[in-house]
Amino acid sequence: MKSMDDLFTREMKGKALHSTGSYKSEDFFTKEVPEPRWALVSKEVIPGTLDKNYFEQTKIIVNYLSEEVFKGQIMPATYLSAINEFADQKDDIQGLINSYEWHVAAEKLANLQINQLTRQTPAEALYDILIHFQTTGKYLLEKMYTWTTRRSPDGDLLGDLVGVGVTGSEGADVFRYGSGSEGDYLGVSFSRRV
Repeated sequence: MKSMDDLFTREMKGKALHSTGSYKSEDFFTKEVPEPRWALVSKEVIPGTLDKNYFEQTKIIVNYLSEEVFKGQIMPATYLSAINEFADQKDDIQGLINSYEWHVAAEKLANLQINQLTRQTPAEALYDILIHFQTTGKYLLEKMYTWTTRRSPDGDLLGDLVGVGVTGSEGADVFRYGSGSEGDYLGVSFSRRV
């Protein structure tokens, strides 16, 4: 993300990121890069994911795969396996959330295969935002964030997961939200690895 921010600022004479002060030394900003692979990414967040916590969003992703993405098709084994993993762990994760052990729940949620397959990393989210802007001149996620698969090391108490969005001429914002947080500005951009 740091390299993308530097390059975009230099080449496009604009800002890729609004402010980097609060996460400038975190690995997701300084070290992670988007993987070189194809991914189908939605322009909007998945319907119904706004105003839901990370766990509830994950349940919606599972339904979205079954009822929209692979409706009337045979679902690939990778996705079936990921859905089964979530089904096996969801009661345990719900219990952690109910007992306010959000940091443990966040770690389990971020590591679930279903989230690894369908949610972006912060670097991937920023890359998609910048490529879309460079190609169309329009911003993705202007009024909302997409919750990614990365946790903030500073977020151990609340189980903070990184969100990217609220994009405009001042760049994209990067923020941390506790796994139990909800808001009408916090959804999920669907990213399907192909």
